[in-house]
Amino acid sequence: MVEKNSTFDLIFFEGDFGVLDFRINFLNNQVKKFIIVSPETFEESLKKQFNLYEKVEFIFSEDEETVDTEIRSILKKFYTSFLDSVFLSVENQIPNLEKLRIDKFNFLDINPLEQKVYEKDWNNFRKYDEIGSLMLTYSFILKNKIFLPLYKKRKKIFSSYPTVIKNGFILNNFFSDDKTYLKYYCPFSEKNTNLYSEIKTQTNTKKYILNFDIDDDLDNTESQIVLKIKTTNVFPENVCGSNNGKVLLFLPNEVIYDSNQNFEKVYLKNEIPRILNEFLMDDDDLIQINWSDNTQEIYKFSEIKNPS
Repeated sequence: MVEKNSTFDLIFFEGDFGVLDFRINFLNNQVKKFIIVSPETFEESLKKQFNLYEKVEFIFSEDEETVDTEIRSILKKFYTSFLDSVFLSVENQIPNLEKLRIDKFNFLDINPLEQKVYEKDWNNFRKYDEIGSLMLTYSFILKNKIFLPLYKKRKKIFSSYPTVIKNGFILNNFFSDDKTYLKYYCPFSEKNTNLYSEIKTQTNTKKYILNFDIDDDLDNTESQIVLKIKTTNVFPENVCGSNNGKVLLFLPNEVIYDSNQNFEKVYLKNEIPRILNEFLMDDDDLIQINWSDNTQEIYKFSEIKNPS
């Protein structure tokens, strides 16, 4: 009997142990080997936590040539066929192999996965999906030594790719202080019996903290989304908060409309709906504004979504 093609999960580790633990458990039944590529600084901690997982292989190096060689060596040792699937991503960009239709793939090319982006918990996701995991075949890797550079530039290269497949999810800032939430619950799993147990669903009301021109990290443990907003009087600006929660917002030097209040605060407050445009906002969501003069304002989104 011919053995079916195998699946390998190639993970470029960036330091989130909780998400990595969730990923390995979530994909364990579908994956033949997890190949974790990591800087040497994480070697001791990774081996301590994951050495007992017989499916896990480690590569501790940041040298591209070394990583490339060792990846090929591991795949050569464990591959089933030249059409084995190899998924490339950092630990928080997770394919959902239970829902994946292999017949949609182009086995002669790279297959980017467009993934839904969740912030801090399963209740809060971004309006727009992002390119996360890439799916290749073992055959493609054997024939192309450029697959690692391609992965690093995936967002720029594959954002308008003709064969993008919607699958999986990206977990940003997912409860680093509460790993059990990740370990025991996932709304996408069809096997919520052994690995995942029931937990209470969090309230749907979300809280956003917007820090305007504040350098210090404030206590934001109650917030689901924290954006650190710097102002600039020149273009270009960057109002996409997916850049590690950092926003660069244009602020005019001169007053451009009359106001009896502080023009700077009025202007920036009017820009908040644009800053939050990538999130799916509800009218009752709370917006906490922290100003650089140590004052604070709190609104419901319904109160500021239509600036006058």
